[in-house]
Amino acid sequence: MTATARATTLGQLVAELEALTPQVSAAVSAKDYERFNALQAQQEKLMSRLLASLTQETLSGLEEAQRDRLRELVRRREEIQADLVQWSEALRSELVLINQNSRVLKHYR
Repeated sequence: MTATARATTLGQLVAELEALTPQVSAAVSAKDYERFNALQAQQEKLMSRLLASLTQETLSGLEEAQRDRLRELVRRREEIQADLVQWSEALRSELVLINQNSRVLKHYR
């Protein structure tokens, strides 16, 4: 694969990830597990293809604008991961509360 073809493929993958990232973020914000799960799987496939295409040669040939796009993708991904942590902590708290309520109900039955 030529450097031009690699750059084109890289550009397409970045564009697809850029389009998908706001959808993933919205699913996390809405706490829509089904939608998030489907989008996350799609995002992981694209990210895996992107990482596989980022060879040293490809990276050295990137323009600064392309590097900035990649940095932004990573930054957005980190934000989504932080939102996921908050979501999972909230779910854990809810489950602990449900468990405690269940124990109280059993005690008074």
